[in-house]
Amino acid sequence: MFCKVSPFLQTTAVAVSVLSMLSISINRYFAIHVPLRAKILFSRARVHVMLASIWTLGLSAASPLLFVKTVTTYGIPGVYVARVCQEIWSKTILKHAYNMTIFLQFFLCPLLVMSVLYLKISVALWSNNRELFHTAPKQQTFMSPQVDRLLLQRRKTVRTLVLLVVLFACSWLPYYVVNAWLDLNAGSSHAGRVNSYVYPLAQLVSLSNSSVNPILYCFLSNGFRRALTNMCCCRRNIRARHSMAMTVRYRCSDDSGLGSVDTVLS
Repeated sequence: MFCKVSPFLQTTAVAVSVLSMLSISINRYFAIHVPLRAKILFSRARVHVMLASIWTLGLSAASPLLFVKTVTTYGIPGVYVARVCQEIWSKTILKHAYNMTIFLQFFLCPLLVMSVLYLKISVALWSNNRELFHTAPKQQTFMSPQVDRLLLQRRKTVRTLVLLVVLFACSWLPYYVVNAWLDLNAGSSHAGRVNSYVYPLAQLVSLSNSSVNPILYCFLSNGFRRALTNMCCCRRNIRARHSMAMTVRYRCSDDSGLGSVDTVLS
């Protein structure tokens, strides 16, 4: 029972986590570049549909494991018996195709999309053009300290976004490399040692990505720390009065006009 359920739940959790990170990056991109459309595209109803789609895709991607995971018994009956949970595929090509699909769907494609989106967001946030703040010439001198503080917050946000992508790549790449090596070298004399010692370590590093992200937010984001403190202390009134957010003002295309975006990554 656990031989089937445990890998199924683990793969589902990983898929949902990666797809959630991808969805967040898409939301941030639209919020920065087309904020008026973002409010429409990411309405409450559509967010619910998006979450349901993420879970459906995650469950569907992990479902083959319910059929191929089997407990195999080794040893001499009555003397020594060992049970091992293994993947038994009808054809080896099917196993390779499944692992390649998981690699593309939950690592390579999300990594490429997040890299491109966060790169575009970083270019927009790193801009030092004071015309983005839409202030008159007489007001620019008066607004200079506020503008400088906002630019500093924006650049801290860029560093956070870059670190998120780098940590995601560094956390999951060893796992997929080791997994691919085991698939292609199943008959190697070193496969047993790699499977016993290297694979669990690579798996631990990959799964740690989900716990590293909140720590990263906590150390690099003042807004996240304030929100976490308010949530833990249940100080809703204080939160409403003192919560601060970074506002990015900029010129957009004609169809989106002038907009602003609030983010806790300040």
